[in-house]
Amino acid sequence: MRAWSGLVAALAVLIAGGAGAATVRTLTAGELAARSELIFIGTVTAQRSRLETQPVRVWTDTTFRVEQVVKGDKLDHEWRLTQLGGVVGEGADRIGQDVPGYARFAVGERVFLFLERTSTGRLVPTGLAQGKYVLIDDAKSGVTMAARDLRGLHLLGAMPDKRVAGMPRDWNQLPLADLLAIARGERPGPTPLHVVRRPAPPVEDVQTPQVVLPGAEGAR
Repeated sequence: MRAWSGLVAALAVLIAGGAGAATVRTLTAGELAARSELIFIGTVTAQRSRLETQPVRVWTDTTFRVEQVVKGDKLDHEWRLTQLGGVVGEGADRIGQDVPGYARFAVGERVFLFLERTSTGRLVPTGLAQGKYVLIDDAKSGVTMAARDLRGLHLLGAMPDKRVAGMPRDWNQLPLADLLAIARGERPGPTPLHVVRRPAPPVEDVQTPQVVLPGAEGAR
């Protein structure tokens, strides 16, 4: 119990020191695509958080069922992303780390994910949370929309002029067809009147809160 209490205390200090927002440069979908080594559409099927004691930190493994690779080498049916942060334990022993700006995932989410390779060889969401779009089927129009949540990010620089012909009015919410075109280096065309929708599995509300730790990038 004494050793576990020490881990809790250590994590509490790390969490307190990592609070705030992550500052990154604003990236359009085209810039995300150019920087990314891998881009794919998939569904989150599982998440598991684990505690590392030397040094003290929490990691979360998120597993995806791969539907379509947009850029990069062909993937197996499943692919796993490992990120710093998460929650382990229950009740009084429940501890966790929250990393501002990191992409958060929920089991059942269908996502469009941009991934870049770090200096340590790990693939991570490009531009932090900027690299993750959630795909949502609009029941009224039949169009699949892509939306991203940038809470926890402080963005530097402005988005391009929204009046440019053919470019999305809102880079944080746009039709999947447009996002696909941009990721492939094409100019988006008119939004189709109808897009065949794939039945989505029920979403289990399991998010991974995550906290910036110095030197975390080099850990495995």
